[in-house]
Formats: sequence, structure tokens, C-alpha cells
Amino acid sequence: MVIIFGYLFLGTNFFINGGYEGPTLLLSYINLVFLSATTNSQLQWIWALVHSIIFASIALYTFYVDASWLTEYPSQEVRVLDLVLSYIIGAFFISLLFSMVRAAYEKQKERAILQHKNILSKEHDLKDSNKDLTRILSILAHDVKNPLASIEGYLQLNEAGDLDPSMRASLNHNLLKLVKGTSYMLDDMLHWSKGQLHGHTTNISEQNAGTLS
Repeated sequence: MVIIFGYLFLGTNFFINGGYEGPTLLLSYINLVFLSATTNSQLQWIWALVHSIIFASIALYTFYVDASWLTEYPSQEVRVLDLVLSYIIGAFFISLLFSMVRAAYEKQKERAILQHKNILSKEHDLKDSNKDLTRILSILAHDVKNPLASIEGYLQLNEAGDLDPSMRASLNHNLLKLVKGTSYMLDDMLHWSKGQLHGHTTNISEQNAGTLS
């Protein structure tokens, strides 16, 4: 709607202000700049083509066919004043338009920089999390291996019948402590992993599952 109104205004201004000798052609370029700056970039060539066809047709029609529609300036002085005024208005409007475009560009640039910083921050946090995960896996590999090895040795001795009742009771007690310690450690690892999902930070220290009770 605004575009149609703009072209109607320029067409009317062309006929009442001396045709191509007036300020209409200057104002038409301002209108084209406005359309190019505020519409989809894929439409810029279309607007340029439509713009050229409209004003070339009007100018050729009034020059070769019928110029009676044109309203001439009463004097050369009025024409010059009209051109000067139109130039001032056009220069102000173009400056305002480009300042708005520049402000939008700077805002978009700041948003892109902020997004880049956020990506770098998340990448850094991910690297730290990967380091923590590597440490956790090392802890698990070390502290879970010992209880499993003890259980394996106990089962082998028990299967071979080399254990007397007192030794079996002692080994059962010690293995129970190892299994409980490992279970507590795995529970702690589970709580830690849940905390990581919620963005919590944890100070990690190595513990021997065999010393936990």
C-alpha cells in the first residue's frame, strides 16, 4: 500500500511540477533507494526494472505524445527553489535512511559477536566437561577394577576348595566392604552426572574405593 501511494505521489508530482524538468526524477531515485533498503534483497532488481519502466514511459509519453498534462513553473526562480528544496529534503531523507540501515547493521553485528562469544564459552565448558569425564572414567577404571579382581580371586579360591570357614568369613567381610564402597562411589558418580546436566560445577578428587566404608 505504501509503495502504491509513493508511486502515485511521484506521478502526480511529475505532472504538476514541470515534468522531467522538475524534482520528480530526483525524488524517484530516493524512493528507489528506500525500496531497496527496506524490502527483500531479491526484489531489488524487480523494483529497479519497474521504476525505470514507469518513469521512462511517463517521460516519453509527455515528450512525444501529449505534454498538455504538465503544469509548467511560473518562473525559473520557482523552479530553482523547488529543486533546491527537493534536494535538501532528499539529502536529509537519504541520510536518515542510511543511518537507520547502519544502526540495524551494527545491532546485527553485535548480536553475531555475542552469539560467537556464547559459542566459544560453551565450547570451553564442553572441553572442561570432557576433561572431567576423562578423569571420572580413569577413576572408575582404577577403583572398580580392584573390587572386581578381588571378587574374581575369591571365586577362584572358593571353587578350588582352598578356603576354610574362617578365611571364607573374613574374605566375605572384606569383599562386602569393597562392594559397598564401590556402590557408594557409583552413586556419587550418578549424582555428579545429574548435576552436570543442570549446569552445576563439582570439585573432583580421587578416592580409593577400597578405603570407603
